[in-house]
Amino acid sequence: MTSSRSSRPSSGENCSQTAGEPTTNCPTDDEVVVERLIEQVNYGGTDHQREPPERRQYVNLDPSVSGGPHYDYGRVIYLRAKLRWRSGDQTRSLEGKRVYWQVEPYQTNRTDLARSIKHGIDSAGARGTARERTEANREGWTRVVPIYLSNYGDDKFKVRATESNNYMGGMLSRLFNVWKKLYYTLGCMNRHDTGNYSDRVTEATVVSEYQNSFIELERVGEQSTLTHQLLVEKDQINTWASANLPAAAPRTMNFALIDTLAKGAPIDFTREIDPPSNSHSITYSSGSYAFDLSAQNRWLTSAQYYDKRQPAASRTMHTLPNNCVTLTLSGLDYNLTVDVSSIATDELPLNQIHVILNLKKRDFLSGCSSGPVTIVAMRWRERNYSGSEGDATLHTMMHESGHFLGVAPKKLPDESQSDNPYYYDEGSLGVGVGPHCSKNVENPATVAELPATPECIMYHEFRLTMHFCDKCSESLRGRDLSSPSVNGRSAGY
Repeated sequence: MTSSRSSRPSSGENCSQTAGEPTTNCPTDDEVVVERLIEQVNYGGTDHQREPPERRQYVNLDPSVSGGPHYDYGRVIYLRAKLRWRSGDQTRSLEGKRVYWQVEPYQTNRTDLARSIKHGIDSAGARGTARERTEANREGWTRVVPIYLSNYGDDKFKVRATESNNYMGGMLSRLFNVWKKLYYTLGCMNRHDTGNYSDRVTEATVVSEYQNSFIELERVGEQSTLTHQLLVEKDQINTWASANLPAAAPRTMNFALIDTLAKGAPIDFTREIDPPSNSHSITYSSGSYAFDLSAQNRWLTSAQYYDKRQPAASRTMHTLPNNCVTLTLSGLDYNLTVDVSSIATDELPLNQIHVILNLKKRDFLSGCSSGPVTIVAMRWRERNYSGSEGDATLHTMMHESGHFLGVAPKKLPDESQSDNPYYYDEGSLGVGVGPHCSKNVENPATVAELPATPECIMYHEFRLTMHFCDKCSESLRGRDLSSPSVNGRSAGY
């Protein structure tokens, strides 16, 4: 049995009404009693009914999707009540007899919500306790009554249907607990040498962090393995994702752990070398450098040398053959080798050779998001966060997916939709683009972080902070996530 009769005062007995109303008599139609409380959904053109159990209600999910009926999907729960005669001839018509409905929020529910995300009957936005009355048909059934839950994660409600116009007694439903549900896929790129990046992610930690904001995450399908590609260009993320990741689907985030995420045009720089041996190698750390190795002209503009014995004013520059300069991956880093064995002679001794290389490196990011796609770049974080690679991976997964879900929020979900004091769009500060959070930074006006540690994972610079702050969590609890992405700059809830 999933709904129960509540104790009801007899006619004429004093009782206290809810929602601060004065104590009055409880005029009750003693001729009739509510005997059933059911929920009803129409799926595939057919009405389905059952007694409502206690449950999580996933308010952002679409109840019309395949595999239904989905009683626990959607913000609206559709209830009906049935009256019977308390005694006597049960075949008599009950038409016109009334049932009184009341949505009963838990005391722990948030009360200062924006009106559009408040609970209600027949529509959202009730002020205080939501009440309605309906009339029964001949058989004692009421119409289907739409019960709008709030859109705020972890709000809890029960619904009362009673024959008493004091909204007491009758039948009380089991608990409806407001949650949201999202889905995700995970692809892990092969490393350039052996294995892939799947050992750098603990999915349960991501799931747990979103549960703290009453969002349930469920993976779709198996973890996939992606073909190695050294550089993925940020401005080509959507093209790359279309070729390598699952197609976009409602309320689904596609996570991808890749090698390196490059951005912008190549950056020219010069390296001058006095080779100490015929074959000399230089290591460039992937913590600071990235190169496009798809072709030599992607990383090498020119290679020249000269005889140091010549005066600078009359110096002759010579071209170093292309095959004398190589750049390869070596573990996490890049190995640049200059081989001058073909030019070192008795006439030009090794110690008189000076090499000038004009190289091209790439700027790179720790990660980014584009709609449902979240990219996490791994080579850089494995070099810079040795021993904390897992946390470094999870940080970017949650930070970038947070953008997809509308954090950091410019406005808060309270009744006045007040300004979030920690919100900033750091594009205006010349350090990036997008809504971010300055909770617990040293100077929120300039988002200077040192020496404080940011409390929120939505700070714009990479840190190993692993949680959403209270304001960002409030936003996640209040956001309409029926069709993300959501823009953090959005003023509405």
